[in-house]
Amino acid sequence: MNDLRPLLCDASNQLSTHARSAIFAEGRNPVPTLIDVMLDEHLQRSEDDAESMAPIHAARLLGEMRADAAIPGLLATLLKLEPGYILWDAAIFALEAIGAPVLEPALALVPDVTAEQRGYLASALARLNVRDPRILTLLLDELRRNPMSGAMYIGQYGDPTALPELVAAFDAFPLASSGRMFANQALVELHATIEDCGGVLTPAQQAKYLAATSPQRQFRDELLGLTTGRPTSSLPAPARAKDRPGRNDPCWCGSSRKYKKCHLGHEPG
Repeated sequence: MNDLRPLLCDASNQLSTHARSAIFAEGRNPVPTLIDVMLDEHLQRSEDDAESMAPIHAARLLGEMRADAAIPGLLATLLKLEPGYILWDAAIFALEAIGAPVLEPALALVPDVTAEQRGYLASALARLNVRDPRILTLLLDELRRNPMSGAMYIGQYGDPTALPELVAAFDAFPLASSGRMFANQALVELHATIEDCGGVLTPAQQAKYLAATSPQRQFRDELLGLTTGRPTSSLPAPARAKDRPGRNDPCWCGSSRKYKKCHLGHEPG
């Protein structure tokens, strides 16, 4: 497909249905060009909005194609950039879509990368829907290095055998008293992952979690008071369990967090 590169470079924020159809009609033939476009540093750094989107389109397409040949390039992109770049996100989602074939190439990189890059590999491996003790070892290493990201990745991996280390990390993490909104976000992530893995906090641990999330609850209540024009003490809460959202549904309070990570456990029975 000779016109693939200009097609990607002219696509701006979204590929047209016609362009996508033309690319997928070529089967695996576009894969080498897509890899080249994804890794093209000139395009990655281009100040032209359409050109800078071309590597992102390429990474997304490679994921949709489940293109095993793109695994080295996707991993290289993951290690070269960092979270917050759209191309980094596109690469990690593409690796997730490819799945199990990513396992060995990703693990082979672990000994030769920085601690931060190991965290990126841990994030990618946690998403593969593959059970392997080497993945869990890497995730637990990340939990010890960075409790917040480690908890998030273990939550994605979903292995209850990690519970003892998750609970130990929760107990060891110091409760910040600064009152800043996200000063204790690691405790929030640890709590959520402990819960997702089937664990239950002790009353003392639950009290620590409530103290950790006090600034968020206070801000949320103040915001609701401003938007409703009523004092926070009069704001309604679901009165009956059947009125409450499911654990994975958006919380009723409007925080955009899942109910299990927001008001679940903090309401009257």
